[in-house]
Parts: sequence; structure tokens; C-alpha cells
Amino acid sequence: MKAELEEFLKNTNNFNNIKHRSEADFQFELGYFLKNEKSLDNLRFEYQFRDLYKEKPKSILKKEADICVLGNDKKTVEFCIEIKLLKESAGSTNFFRACLKDICYLLQLKEKEQIISGYFVLICANTEFIRKDTKSEKAKFWRGNKLTELGEYIKGYLPKDSFEKLKQFIEKDNWSLGLKTKILEYEFISAKNSEYAYCIVEI
Repeated sequence: MKAELEEFLKNTNNFNNIKHRSEADFQFELGYFLKNEKSLDNLRFEYQFRDLYKEKPKSILKKEADICVLGNDKKTVEFCIEIKLLKESAGSTNFFRACLKDICYLLQLKEKEQIISGYFVLICANTEFIRKDTKSEKAKFWRGNKLTELGEYIKGYLPKDSFEKLKQFIEKDNWSLGLKTKILEYEFISAKNSEYAYCIVEI
């Protein structure tokens, strides 16, 4: 699945007018690409892991996943994809907290054997923001030229208003063991009259 994601993300035709697009645009366009060009028919949007949420509602970080690809039995989730879009006006600590929440949600699903593989995709329309180096401990995982291993992220880096579920999850000593790609790295792409970047975290 990583190869398919990279093929979609590197095709600049998919990112025309990126500054005026929404996160939902890319969710559905990626889904269309996977279904029509890669023949993945068992594809679901906003997929709910209902049994898991009923079992552990106080600890599961989200109710629904952006995109899931089911196996031939239409029950097993082979791939689960979460997407975030950093727009020109975004870039607050709260936005990156939401990114971490999605990554941790995928880790939870993998830990609970709800999915076989997970992929978090961050698409950046605001490349100037992420290129800017920072001395902030809280922001160094997402910005600048010295990106850091996500496994070093600690509870203290979250904003004060972060909800308790996420704080509790990253307090676990082994919260990041499911990360196959621990270092966040951006691929910068030049498109017509614009530039965008993306990164993929594989679970």
C-alpha cells in the first residue's frame, strides 16, 4: 500500500489548487484512485470499529477511520489510512496534536488486532511553515530540518487542553513500538504555480 500512496501523492495533477482544497477532497480522491486505478473494491470511508469502541469506549481515540480497505472476506481490515491536510492558515500545536492522535489511533487498532497495516498521511500546502526550523521541543517532530523520532514524543509536549485519552496513551513506555517508520521525513514536490509536501508514517 505504501507504493500506491506514494504514486498518488507524487502525481501533481492530484494537487492542483491545493491551497483551496479540503481534507475531504483528498480522502475521496485517494479512495477513487485506489478503487478505479488499483482495483481495490472493498473500500470504505469513515469506517467504524464498533465492537472495539463498545468494548473500550474510554480509551479508544476515535470512532471512525478515514479510509479502510477490507479483505476478500469483507470483514478483515487489510489497510487503514488516516489523512491530515495542513492548510495555509493552519500550523498550530493543536493541528499537530491531531496528527499525533491519528497516528496513535492506528497504533491502537494494530495493537487490538483490528487492522493488518496502518498508514498516516500528512499533506502540506503550507511548505514554508514546515521548512522553518524551530527550537521548540514541542514542534521539532513536525517542523524544520532536524525532524525527530516520534517515539520520543512525551505527554508534556501536548497542549494543555489535550484530552486525557491521548495523554494516557503516550504515557505508555511502549506506545511507539508499532511504528515502522519512526522518523518523520517530508517529500517536497513542485507543482504548477505551487509546492506541496507529504510524509507517510507506516504502522
